[in-house]
Amino acid sequence: MIITAKEQRTAEARAVEKGVSLIRLMQTAGESVFSVLREGYELKDLAVCALCGNGGNGGDGFVAARMLKQAGARPVIVLCSGTPKANAPSLMYKQAVSEGVPVLDIQFEREKVFDAVSKSGLIIDAVYGIGFRGKLNASMDALFREVNRTRAPTVAVDVPSGVNADTGEADENAVRADITVCFIAKKPANILKSARLYCGTSVLADIGIPEECLAALNNELKEIDAGTAAKILSPRPEIGHKGDFGRLMITAGSDRYRGAAVIAALGAYQTGAGLVAVASAEKALPAVAAQVPEAILFDICSDKEDYIGELKKSGACLIGCGLTTTAKAKELFTLTLGNAACPLVIDADGLNLLASDPSLFELLDERTILTPHIGEFSRLTGMAAEEILKDRVKHAREYAVKHGITLALKSENTVVATADGRAYINTIGNSGLAKAGSGDLLAGMTAALLAMGKSPVDAAVAGVYLHSLAADLATEEVDKHSLTASYISGYIGGAYAKIFSDPAVCDE
Repeated sequence: MIITAKEQRTAEARAVEKGVSLIRLMQTAGESVFSVLREGYELKDLAVCALCGNGGNGGDGFVAARMLKQAGARPVIVLCSGTPKANAPSLMYKQAVSEGVPVLDIQFEREKVFDAVSKSGLIIDAVYGIGFRGKLNASMDALFREVNRTRAPTVAVDVPSGVNADTGEADENAVRADITVCFIAKKPANILKSARLYCGTSVLADIGIPEECLAALNNELKEIDAGTAAKILSPRPEIGHKGDFGRLMITAGSDRYRGAAVIAALGAYQTGAGLVAVASAEKALPAVAAQVPEAILFDICSDKEDYIGELKKSGACLIGCGLTTTAKAKELFTLTLGNAACPLVIDADGLNLLASDPSLFELLDERTILTPHIGEFSRLTGMAAEEILKDRVKHAREYAVKHGITLALKSENTVVATADGRAYINTIGNSGLAKAGSGDLLAGMTAALLAMGKSPVDAAVAGVYLHSLAADLATEEVDKHSLTASYISGYIGGAYAKIFSDPAVCDE
């Protein structure tokens, strides 16, 4: 489960309505931070700087500082926005002070604060938590730059200060934590790779929110993990023939981009499709025949009637990989969309053709999966890539809902968004996938699952996970620099085996 800042506040409010004291929640949160510190560091006589805001996040920091004092550490509280006014954090502040924890106020004692930070053996960041938006003010910008310069380990409370909990967007001087103790559930910032630079290792802590308060959330954001994939995939039956395992048409490749059809077909067969037909340019077909001898071949220039006949028998169709955007390619694209009675995966140049002629969306239905990378999505939406990356989950969701399709928005954290507003974030994979052909491989894998009878959402989610897991397994043999899409395809079987052999997954 991944929740937004708003959902966390809702869960806390519902817990209070059910009789859970806000003071109890804050005390438990602070205790959770202290437990992480106690397990990871020698606290006796350790100089600790607890940077605290004046809200709930600061209240958690006050609790941790008090418990550090009791454990023999030498904590000092730094007030980053004055003394707290709300009841719960104010009480926690007064308790810490009453137990002898010294206090500095950055508004009045800036030099002493910076000196304390520089001499600390450990820093607690309890300033903003899930409440940060926009840019750091000048005071916090300077303080966090000093924090990031120190060699002291830093532990953030819920989300590092300067990082947007919902989008992972970070101010350039946001706190770079070694550990982030997050409450209730992880937020998008805790799992997005762009924000991991700031979160370090995220540790999830239970602060006593009743289960029914979480179950009541209209939670529509999930992490794609082995358990998710295992619920979609299943071991291959012992009895069956090739027709039972999906008939896939791949319309891909061109004279210039011959490898796209090869890689997509490799991915499809390795993922389990029973029969894969490849329709491509005449010059591309020998490459497919040589490297994927199991494929059925169609020359799209001379066999259009045969192609349409095969298309109508197919359980799914992938179109676009290496297709180009010429007039002939658009003609083929339109022909395919008009004659396919099966679900579609549209990738690469298919997406570029859609972007150039939005009227083609009329030929799509809810069984369609689009698989753009950020650049292709920019062309589809007219939005700048930088704007998309600021909140990829939001933009992916809005687009999928608007067009009534499933969208796999590819990046270092691929987001699968659905026509009904759900979203899934992938957190595995590595930079070895940032090479030509990786998208063709993913498209072939996703289309194979679609042909095998998976729903568009399940095919996209499981395809993304298998693709990334195969890349991670490949790096156990070679360095990320040397990965290629065709090499990664050889590890798809290993990815299946890993999912099916994991006892924790199988027991779910």
